[in-house]
Amino acid sequence: MAIVKLQKVTFYGLSSQRDSVLDGLQQLGCLHLIDLPGSGGRVLEDTERQQVSEAVKYLQSCAIQNNNQHSKYADERDCKTVAHEALANQTQNDRLVDERESLLKAIAALEPWGEFQLPDLEQTRGLRFWFYALPLRQRDALQ
Repeated sequence: MAIVKLQKVTFYGLSSQRDSVLDGLQQLGCLHLIDLPGSGGRVLEDTERQQVSEAVKYLQSCAIQNNNQHSKYADERDCKTVAHEALANQTQNDRLVDERESLLKAIAALEPWGEFQLPDLEQTRGLRFWFYALPLRQRDALQ
């Protein structure tokens, strides 16, 4: 049997079983695992692994994709830094979407309704009309 250098292998599974599956594959002898270049032999913790996974899901759900997403960037940032930046971007995006929705609701609440037109100031002898939203519980005060 010849030994051939494999370019890439991707495994999907439960993160709790990750280490036991990788150890089993190495003991089986059908796969030899080496650290990725630039990782410095450092293994990501479970929380860091989860952050990277969440960042990848967020970036894949974006409407605009980067055509060069599989190329290596010049600044050679590690995946943890990129994941942190992506999650910060997601947090800011969520905050701005919520702020936009609340502003749209506030604008809609201030729009006039009905077919009412203010009379001229000459007709009201200089008096101006002010309109306020009245809660239903205070409607009896108008009587």
